[in-house]
Amino acid sequence: PQPQSSPRNPLDPDDFDLQDQVAKLLGTEDLVPLQESIVEYAENKEDKYLRIFKSFACLYPECFCLKLNEILKFQPSLQIRSEIFHLLHYTLRESVPVSSSVLFKLKQTILNSLIMETEDFLFPSLCKLIGQVADGLYRRYPIGSWDELLHYFISMISSFSESNRNKGFLLLTEFPILVGRNKNFWLNRGGFDIAYTAVLQSFYTKGRKSEALAYYASISLLLLSKDLQRTDVSEILLPILLNIIGQHREDEGLVTKLKLLMDLVTMDDGSIFRVKLHQVFWSMIGVAEIEGASDELPYEAVKIIKLHMKLSRGSVGDKNFKFCPVPWPP
Repeated sequence: PQPQSSPRNPLDPDDFDLQDQVAKLLGTEDLVPLQESIVEYAENKEDKYLRIFKSFACLYPECFCLKLNEILKFQPSLQIRSEIFHLLHYTLRESVPVSSSVLFKLKQTILNSLIMETEDFLFPSLCKLIGQVADGLYRRYPIGSWDELLHYFISMISSFSESNRNKGFLLLTEFPILVGRNKNFWLNRGGFDIAYTAVLQSFYTKGRKSEALAYYASISLLLLSKDLQRTDVSEILLPILLNIIGQHREDEGLVTKLKLLMDLVTMDDGSIFRVKLHQVFWSMIGVAEIEGASDELPYEAVKIIKLHMKLSRGSVGDKNFKFCPVPWPP
């Protein structure tokens, strides 16, 4: 689609005319000008190009997404891929809705990108992008929105390759909760049990990265378990998660782990934690008493303790919250 005329963008600086850039980069079928601008920004980080791209994301999100999507189809260089993933992530943020037709065009391209990607450091941004597209699709079409993604996820998480399993764990971490509505996939076809088994096995694999990814994936699996009525897995997973928190008190990722646990406690209606609340309470007491910790660590622990006390009195968790962003483990 050709971009329509728009009022001057407040992000537009004095040194360029936005409409000229729209005509040059978006208003033509030629992909080269936009691709060259992306390369220029990647190499020099000029503020001018950042402002242009942010303007496109705010004012012409659909046209910008489709142009970036077309560039991705041609398997561009690592440098360009990396920038495109970040640009799409920014454009698809929650405050900028795009149509279903755009999401359907994006989904196959970015899934192909993940299938073909060999650079591990790009997995987090690419999986986050896939999670954004999946969220938009499942909100509109709860059943069968992206079956290819779910099948690819299973093939990755059950792979013998550590790199592939990492992809699978990252995908599970970024999945919107709405994917749980596809009960045929998760329950009848055994998707949930396959993911659960893979997560458990990863906890016994040596390496801090594998353990961290399994922790993050476990939180997502427990969130899915509530809607799938498979909260029985919490009897095994929760003690493992609390044990990880207790063992790695100097882990720089501990704050993130606590924030994710807070997400889980917030979403729980009593079916996940059940009789485990006292274990969570004493685990957080131990974290809050860590000597020499940053202020943020006891702060997050106390937040969980306070919420624990509310849940103990029968309060139902607030379902309107933003998930803690998950970093790529070092």
